Amino acid sequence: MTGRRETPPAEQVDPAEDPPRLDFDPRTLGLARRTVTAAVVATAVVLGLLAWSPWSSSGMTEADSDVVRARDLAIEAAAEAAIALNTVDPQKSKQTVGDWLEVSSGALHRDLARHPAQIAADIRRKGTAAATKVLETAVSALDPSAGRATVLSVIEVRTTPRDGKPTVAVRRLRMLMQHIDSAWRITYLETVSST
Repeated sequence: MTGRRETPPAEQVDPAEDPPRLDFDPRTLGLARRTVTAAVVATAVVLGLLAWSPWSSSGMTEADSDVVRARDLAIEAAAEAAIALNTVDPQKSKQTVGDWLEVSSGALHRDLARHPAQIAADIRRKGTAAATKVLETAVSALDPSAGRATVLSVIEVRTTPRDGKPTVAVRRLRMLMQHIDSAWRITYLETVSST
């Protein structure tokens, strides 16, 4: 004994012999194919439902969805109002005042609508242009059933006097929005701070 293990010789297969035949009943083979197909389809359906489930069952009720929709529309309208009310084009002074009137309502609208021609003439006479960009906007209070929202916005205003260098200021605004005639409109605007 040498301490080595000897492996038995591999079984010799005579190539002249036919390999063993596996007999399948065609009915059994068809059943197996249908079973595999059904299992694949069932797995795909289950995986599809699992992938879709987190998106569809986020726990939001229809009322929650309505609040989110109202918030988003109020933010969008407030951003448009902030741009319109802080943008001045002396070459298009009537359009500037028209834009202000379009986004406003309530006392703010009444104040602007009192003397639109005079306001447009003052804009042309001064010749100062202002371009506005919204940096941030958020709703701080929302009552969808009453159609009211308080929106805070940070804007950047680039003012260019007729004869002078442009200046850039960042302003923080508080806007009261009212849902009127299927649209959100601004009813009050105040500058909270400016830099």
